[in-house]
Amino acid sequence: MNAAPYPICPVRLSPAARAEKEAAALLGRPGVWSMMLGTFLLCALLLLTPFITADCFYTFLTLSALDDAALHGIYVALNLLAAALTVLVVLPVWLGRLRLCGALFAGEDVHPREVFYYLTNPRRWGRALAVLLLLVALLAVPMGLTAGLFALCRLAYDALAAEIYEMAAAFIYMILVLFATGAIFAVLPLFAVCLPFAAVAVGNEDMRLSAALGISFRAAKRNFGACTGFLCKSFLRLLLGILTVGVLQILWNTHLFLLSYTRLSMALCPKGEPQ
Repeated sequence: MNAAPYPICPVRLSPAARAEKEAAALLGRPGVWSMMLGTFLLCALLLLTPFITADCFYTFLTLSALDDAALHGIYVALNLLAAALTVLVVLPVWLGRLRLCGALFAGEDVHPREVFYYLTNPRRWGRALAVLLLLVALLAVPMGLTAGLFALCRLAYDALAAEIYEMAAAFIYMILVLFATGAIFAVLPLFAVCLPFAAVAVGNEDMRLSAALGISFRAAKRNFGACTGFLCKSFLRLLLGILTVGVLQILWNTHLFLLSYTRLSMALCPKGEPQ
């Protein structure tokens, strides 16, 4: 009997799989999970604070003698102010969290206060706003298509509810939502074409945003399958966490997604590797 072992062939992982593996290993290091969780909760609190404050102030005003028209105008103004504060102050903090992830992979000794990096001087703050503006422009089409799918589902439900029994309309609505959720996979490739941009722009402060955008597009074009697969897998994980109401699973997958995204961008764009 031939007892010679089978030759062991090395398994070549895709760039997305390698990035996820390295991200999971980093997340398992002492102190990294607590830092990621703490900065996430801080950013989430900052995201909610302007709108919670606006609602509290509006609730206080409802006790006054102001008429309904004035209250409505104040309500709209407060929410517009909250949205402006979110864009100008809070979203740059989320970009700072992305920068923190790049620093972790670079082996730097980082502090959670690094999330406020883009609020430390006007030049950094202006660059963060420019990155956010470009991201909005790049994601306008895929985000608009995604929102349109669910808006059509709601319109269909409203039309059906007026013609048939509400329970039947609700059942059809759930079917349509499931189809819309599945259709998102057809929209995800539109996100893939600009996937590395945010990490490249955040990790290379001296690089012009037009150059960062060019590097991102070329890298995504060369690795379109890897980028699309990464987005589809991340979406499935998030959806699974939501459906199973697994709070810890959602938190873990959220951190894993950000770290994996950062590492994948660093691998796909070596010339634009985040510092």
